[in-house]
Amino acid sequence: VKYPNVYPGVDLTFYGNQRHLEFDFAVAPQADPGRINLALDGATRLATNAQGDLIAELGGRTVQFHKPVIYQPETTSGRDRSARRYVDGNYLLNSKGRVSFKIAHYDKSKPLIIDPMLSYSTFLGGTGDDSGKGIAVDSSGDAYITGTTASADFPTQSPISASLAGSTDA
Repeated sequence: VKYPNVYPGVDLTFYGNQRHLEFDFAVAPQADPGRINLALDGATRLATNAQGDLIAELGGRTVQFHKPVIYQPETTSGRDRSARRYVDGNYLLNSKGRVSFKIAHYDKSKPLIIDPMLSYSTFLGGTGDDSGKGIAVDSSGDAYITGTTASADFPTQSPISASLAGSTDA
């Protein structure tokens, strides 16, 4: 799902990649990546770890965003059009509980991609045995997850039944 111009000259795209939710900020040439400023609603604590990951405490759960991969696509004359020039960068936490990116020197005449990754495993589930079988997104951007749970505290929204009705529920 692509959202153009979420910041001037910056597009935002969400997609799945090998069981991870990813979102990329595509910064157009000459646009300012410093305008990207994220708020994690409900976060009671934000920190970075030694690996450069962003750790957020949300609703009693830990949400982890891996260190962002930042790169500039390289235009090549050969067959490999996926070449990248990586740029060093990290999350930057400010005093108002917001998150931006600290980015090393890069060629501002070329596009820049900022690619953080959310770890699903730290975000969804309860205290019991949970098993995801599929995921779909509707035209409104709502995600639907199918599977089974043995967790009485599995997070739900508008469930048919809010309580566990057997040893496992779908």
